[in-house]
Amino acid sequence: MKKLRITSLTLLAILTLFSCTNRVTEQYNTTVSIAEDYKTKMMYLDSVIKSNNPADYEWISALNQIKLPETIQPDSTINKIKWPYSDTQVEIINVYFKYNQIVNGYEVTARWLPFEYIECETGYLIMNFRNTTNGQSFQYIETEKYNSFDTDNITFSDGFKGYYNGDVFHFDYLLSESDKGLGYYSPFQFLDVDFDGEKELLINGWCQSRGGNIYEVYKIKGNTIQLMDYPPFKGIQNSAEFDFKKKKIIINKWNTAFNAINAIYRLSSDNKITDKVYPETLDDLGKWELEAYYNAPTGKFRLDSIYEYSETREGAFKYVYANKKGKMTLVETRKSE
Repeated sequence: MKKLRITSLTLLAILTLFSCTNRVTEQYNTTVSIAEDYKTKMMYLDSVIKSNNPADYEWISALNQIKLPETIQPDSTINKIKWPYSDTQVEIINVYFKYNQIVNGYEVTARWLPFEYIECETGYLIMNFRNTTNGQSFQYIETEKYNSFDTDNITFSDGFKGYYNGDVFHFDYLLSESDKGLGYYSPFQFLDVDFDGEKELLINGWCQSRGGNIYEVYKIKGNTIQLMDYPPFKGIQNSAEFDFKKKKIIINKWNTAFNAINAIYRLSSDNKITDKVYPETLDDLGKWELEAYYNAPTGKFRLDSIYEYSETREGAFKYVYANKKGKMTLVETRKSE
């Protein structure tokens, strides 16, 4: 199988896309980490192997025995599966893949059901994480649509003729070379994002948006996982920065090319909000962040401050809001040159 061709022009486009946001985000620069990940990606491209090894039968059989949710349960009598968001049924295609490396002590295998044979990069997924020490397993199941850098690399490669039911692939696991925490290309990652001494599972949404890729964060509880669907973890992007010494997380978000925020969360027992106000100068992106924080269950993290950058007809402005005595307050306004 020929692999996806990535030229120097593609790299230049990636670096240009990320560098054009540097002026409004000031606090950090993702270009270096993306370039580092790109080096890893280039070394990875030749490592995707389509397998016909009889030894694969054991883990594939184990995957097939894991019951899927009723919402995506295939109808084996007619060899059909339901398309998401509609009653349309499409032919069942089982594609299996396994990561060559043991990741954080887990053997990782997956059963992926793409919605079409060719020119379709998404499908249902059940990914199994088996602890190689105690044999205990848990699963991540995607009931809407799943794709990753790994599956895209196959789907969009030159000369790809389509998936066949029963295809098996072996992938090398991509881990970010960046020291900021989350990788751009990594399909999943283990990281202690809440600073409690235990690593959480992060699943890459592979949306490739302005801010990077959005991760879902799960707390691992034995043979189950629990979604951490609240700030600062809900919709966290790989542009987020982690300070493990100070137990602080900087969330970086963009609304448009002219509006960005850095929201700074800190592990703290003093996380009460007594006055849920929205400062008048706060733009929509900052309001959405505040609203999510106000409506979240009381957690272990305090939203310390929001740095907002906005460009208007009157010029570019930087606003700084701080959590003072349980109230988010505008403490600084600066016009940028």
